Amino acid sequence: MSNENTNTDVAAFLTELKELQPERPARQLVNYETFKPEMDHVYRGYTLEGYTEGIESPLGSVSTAVRMVAPGNDGEAPEGRRITVWLSSYEQNDFQRFLNDNVASNDDVSLPVTIDWLRRMEKSQKTGRDYKQFFAIFRGAADRDALPEVHTDQLKQDD
Repeated sequence: MSNENTNTDVAAFLTELKELQPERPARQLVNYETFKPEMDHVYRGYTLEGYTEGIESPLGSVSTAVRMVAPGNDGEAPEGRRITVWLSSYEQNDFQRFLNDNVASNDDVSLPVTIDWLRRMEKSQKTGRDYKQFFAIFRGAADRDALPEVHTDQLKQDD
């Protein structure tokens, strides 16, 4: 087979493949805003979209960025607002335990999921020092296609 025939076959194949695939909506990057939750406040109905572990700060500490969609509860971020909650130290262990117990161990569940969550400040019985804890209750799987629209001010603009 000549090189010219091969190129024609490849071009025809790729053209047909493109015509057969459904058109996908254009995806845009989202700027999640940092959300500083109050301690001892229960946040209900949030959609946990994803997370990134091992983010090192300029000061050398390591954190986990937890990305969520706010449901629009009174006194909280508006519905559909994309937020990041930063977890550090023991909170990261608590979050990973939640994922292991509710997502990773369940073949029928993957992110996104709906959760209620809480941050608390506890005092160590051994050292007397304060440390933060993260608690979450799994409320069910969430449908990515049913999430509220991203706020236009959170869409990353092309530079």
